[in-house]
Amino acid sequence: MEIDLALKMAAPRTGEKALDLGCGTGVHSLMLAAEGLLVRGVDISLPMLEKAWEKIRGKDIPVEFQRASVYDLPFASECFHLAMGITVFEFLKKPDQAAREAWRVLKPGGRLVIGVLGDQSPWADFYRKLAGEGDPVFQHARFFSPEELMDLLPGVMGHYEIGLHFGPDFPVEGEEKRALEIEQEGIRARKRNGGFICACWEK
Repeated sequence: MEIDLALKMAAPRTGEKALDLGCGTGVHSLMLAAEGLLVRGVDISLPMLEKAWEKIRGKDIPVEFQRASVYDLPFASECFHLAMGITVFEFLKKPDQAAREAWRVLKPGGRLVIGVLGDQSPWADFYRKLAGEGDPVFQHARFFSPEELMDLLPGVMGHYEIGLHFGPDFPVEGEEKRALEIEQEGIRARKRNGGFICACWEK
């Protein structure tokens, strides 16, 4: 559900240059490459990047991974058609700074797509419970409302959609049709309690 919504918002076009912010093990970088884009993935974590490098080693995939901070990208201004950060900004101490830096490297007409975990969703409640139990990842997570997400680029018009309208306890396996119905109903009604909020700004 998250990938489908992210691709819808990103509207990738074959041959474009894309930047995957906080690429981790390269899941979304490879997704964009499969859409025909030339992808550069950046992350600060070497263990994550080692797993990403392993995925492309010896393969003809138009993806490069490098270690870099999302606060100080090692790229010239206006060099990417698309910059994407999916479930990354929740874990940044200065998400607004990262958003401005991503905006800097976008070409005119380029798109910035950011997907985050929604603060009013059962997914956020689930992860908050994990944090309360000492989870080392989600202890540092911040969940966003749609308004907080859009405020990452104040003064720039953008739009958002909310997806993942079934919770972590929903038995998806064997109930795929019902899960899709719940998802479509939530999107149509623009319900705010979806687990994934995805925003797009065009430069």
